[in-house]
Amino acid sequence: MVCLGWAPQLENLAHPAIGGIGFEVQRNKDGSFNQDVVAKSMRLVMVDKEGEPLRLKAAQMKTIFGNQNLHENYINDFIHYMGIYQQKGHQMPIKDAEKL
Repeated sequence: MVCLGWAPQLENLAHPAIGGIGFEVQRNKDGSFNQDVVAKSMRLVMVDKEGEPLRLKAAQMKTIFGNQNLHENYINDFIHYMGIYQQKGHQMPIKDAEKL
């Protein structure tokens, strides 16, 4: 697919083929790759029986990354534990606090 201008990112990311897992295409010694290797890799990941574990893992990742409540709970837990840490008299160094 060729898209001129802005791509419909939300629609693209909502597609069932998107799962949040990577697959490295085999490269030549110089780091390049050709269309045959890319096509073979795409068939493996999207169609071939040998790629089924990758598709299952991608589906699991999509469920995890797409769960807004899960991530909000992670953030809330982090904030809670930082409060406990501070209540115990620990101080976060200023240089580290600025990163947050």
